[in-house]
Amino acid sequence: MLEYVNITDAPFWSNLDFDGEVDDEMLLIEIYCSVLANTKARPTRETKVETDLYLDDEWDGAEEYINQLENPGPDFVHPNQVKMNKVFADFDALSIKYGEEHFRNFLQDFYNNYPTPAEYSNPIQYLISLNPEFHEHVKWTMISDLLSLTHEYLIREE
Repeated sequence: MLEYVNITDAPFWSNLDFDGEVDDEMLLIEIYCSVLANTKARPTRETKVETDLYLDDEWDGAEEYINQLENPGPDFVHPNQVKMNKVFADFDALSIKYGEEHFRNFLQDFYNNYPTPAEYSNPIQYLISLNPEFHEHVKWTMISDLLSLTHEYLIREE
């Protein structure tokens, strides 16, 4: 699945007629795949370094690249915002496919019912408490992205 931007681009998707299945299990799979594909927890050819730590000293374009990082210009859109917009576009398409009210209720229930001890008011606080040093781990990132993007989408829709 990782070779495809979205799971619906994978050849097995149309071969297995997943589009005919419109239930909550498939909705959760599509939400998860949207977050996974659009947050790109894996590097690709299009991935930008976005830091000067990994630049080759011998590269002729290094100074220009560093200047571009330090002074991005008026049209700069933060990469996190670009990722969020892609996920939100997928969420909007899913809300049409599954019904806007059902989709919103599903997301709200998913977020509200995520297993969280009573001393935390929401799942994101609980996840942060488990990893206070913010150690990078792919599984951790995916759960955090899934919950935080769900939360941001719900806030945006209010």
